[in-house]
Amino acid sequence: MPTLLRIKGFRVVIYTADHAPMYVRVISADGKAVIEIGRKVRLIRAGGMKDKIMQEALVIVQDHAEMLAEAWEKIHGE
Repeated sequence: MPTLLRIKGFRVVIYTADHAPMYVRVISADGKAVIEIGRKVRLIRAGGMKDKIMQEALVIVQDHAEMLAEAWEKIHGE
């Protein structure tokens, strides 16, 4: 489970056994979220995060989407 980004109390990871669609897991002290990376990020599921924290996680993934997509492709070979 490579950690790709640590920012503002969030840790963004990709599991090596993940599958399409392209997504990351965002972990914070409040909970976890699975966020799809694409032209526009999309929340797949979440647990424990308050709405404000969730929105911040979505912005972080959107702001770093290109780097995260490149890392996902490198890990999964697609």
